[in-house]
Amino acid sequence: MFRFLHAADIHLDSPLHKLNYYEGAPVDELRQATRRALDNLVQTAIRGGLAKTCGTSINK
Repeated sequence: MFRFLHAADIHLDSPLHKLNYYEGAPVDELRQATRRALDNLVQTAIRGGLAKTCGTSINK
């Protein structure tokens, strides 16, 4: 059985410019959102047995 976790277009390198133009916008939270999404993705892969904690190989 082949299993995978799809994660295209995370855009970790995008700084989200001009967020401060929007009054009341949660700028810090938005700027950290993609990093949190990646952390959640990795943890999901580990819990689901899709990745080993010591590398990136798929073990199922």
